[in-house]
Amino acid sequence: MGLIALQGDSLPGVQKLLASNDPAVRFAGIEILEQIVAPGAIEMLIASLEDPDESVRLEVVEALGTWQNAKATEPLLALYPNETDDQVKYEILTSLGAIGSIEAIPVLQEATKADDRYLRMWGMDALCTMRAPRATQSAIKLIQDPDRYVRLQVLQSCKNLIVQNTPTEELLETVLVADSFMEASLGRAILTEQMAGTYGAPNRAIVRELTRKRLGA
Repeated sequence: MGLIALQGDSLPGVQKLLASNDPAVRFAGIEILEQIVAPGAIEMLIASLEDPDESVRLEVVEALGTWQNAKATEPLLALYPNETDDQVKYEILTSLGAIGSIEAIPVLQEATKADDRYLRMWGMDALCTMRAPRATQSAIKLIQDPDRYVRLQVLQSCKNLIVQNTPTEELLETVLVADSFMEASLGRAILTEQMAGTYGAPNRAIVRELTRKRLGA
């Protein structure tokens, strides 16, 4: 649903929903609030990051990512280290990437080094979404991650950056050691775009020669 422009005096009704003891009612209030364009709406959403129910917090984090308002960056960063629900934590990374504030980059970069595969995946996804400096270098490391689910997600999330910047040797190695059809297919598709010069990929002749030599393409 699209955003609805409401008068500022429409917000008190939503505030009553958010003050309910029933998390289902508060969740409904957030669903209404995220469709409203009115002074004070973003502040109400941010305040709801402190909701005790994880499903409500998840909805709030998703809404803040959809709004892409830089005001939410600091509160999301403050919530991240203390968040106890894994899904909310992953969604914080995604929303930070959608918002795109550079203040989030250190946290996102640290997430790409976490033991949790999903933190690595969504931290990298966020960095590529915002096209952060050095995102390509992090993507190069993660397309060689020991976890194939991480490698697959990075190939999907960071395709455009990889096409433009990744040294061909790393991508060729990823395709050669791929242990799933999907991973190998994504890697080959990127190599094909590099050879075709899609997205302004560099060193087309080198890519073409190495690919033919290594993969028989």
